[in-house]
Amino acid sequence: PCRFQIDSLTAEVTTTSAAPDREERDSYTLSVTVFDGEFSSHTELVVSIDDVIDVGPEFDPEFYEVTLPVGAEEGYTVVELTVYDPDLNDDFSLILISMVPNIGRQVFGVDPDVPGRVILNRPERELDSSVSQYSLTFEAIDNGFQNSTNFATIVVNIVQNQEPPVFAMSNYTAMVHETASDGFTVLTVNAADNDPGYHGEFTFSILDEVPFVLDPQSGKINVSDSSLIDFELVQEYVFFVIATDTGRPQMSSSAEVKVGVINVNDNPPRFDADRYEVEVCEGTSVGYVILELSAQDIDGDAVNYDQVAMFGCLDCVTVNSSTGELSVNREIDFEEHSMFSFSISVNDGLFFGDVVVT
Repeated sequence: PCRFQIDSLTAEVTTTSAAPDREERDSYTLSVTVFDGEFSSHTELVVSIDDVIDVGPEFDPEFYEVTLPVGAEEGYTVVELTVYDPDLNDDFSLILISMVPNIGRQVFGVDPDVPGRVILNRPERELDSSVSQYSLTFEAIDNGFQNSTNFATIVVNIVQNQEPPVFAMSNYTAMVHETASDGFTVLTVNAADNDPGYHGEFTFSILDEVPFVLDPQSGKINVSDSSLIDFELVQEYVFFVIATDTGRPQMSSSAEVKVGVINVNDNPPRFDADRYEVEVCEGTSVGYVILELSAQDIDGDAVNYDQVAMFGCLDCVTVNSSTGELSVNREIDFEEHSMFSFSISVNDGLFFGDVVVT
């Protein structure tokens, strides 16, 4: 369309209804002719178009979709918005970029030092674990007379914790001697988590009250209170260990641990009584059993009996080393020995005990 017109009498050049647009063309060269009926003359008129703010700023592109890296820290650059204004006049084309208020305004913002740079306002691991995606709207507004505005949308995906840590085994078994000292390592549990970053980091813990402690990092299970590990009290400990990750949302898994206690000969055998008294008639036949001694070893070891001392009658009775039976060894005469005593010992191969029989 024709942008200019000239008055044939006054030679005044004016614009037509189809006014020139600087964004379409920044200058025009017009050919002007003057004619007196017989002669004519020509000249060129160059018209330069000044810029005014009449076009709003534009985002390029208008839609962004990004994924926030796991472990991103405060100040992390989420995206660099690209915006331009076709207008050239610097006095009028100052573009202001701001975030339209919504749920993400506390989490994201515009870097005050770098226009168009969208940053994270808090560490990624502190974000609400129930939110997996943020939709952010930013507006760009120029400083023209019309305050023209355009918008861009950013979808920020948050990497969620997908899997709990998994133990290498669902059931662990081990044995420990009842004489094990504090700090002794019984076994080591292992687990793995395939989630990225801190989502895949985890620690171990023990769920139950047991005389063991679990290193939260290495998975080593050590004796924590050796005084409680006694075969005579508990032959097996069964408990659960937990692996808990630090992801969002937090996830965990468990495994069963069975620790059997190995019996050790650490207790002496003991007679059922502290002292025995028995009566026997004179003339009792040789071999007659007058008393059956009984001794117990709580460790479960076999015991042997032995006669270690006699007082008053050196060979009146004898003891069976296996059964503990006391029997008459020779004829007993009341006038010769109205009372006599002797000491019987019992042993389990390592420890000894004794008792006096009268």
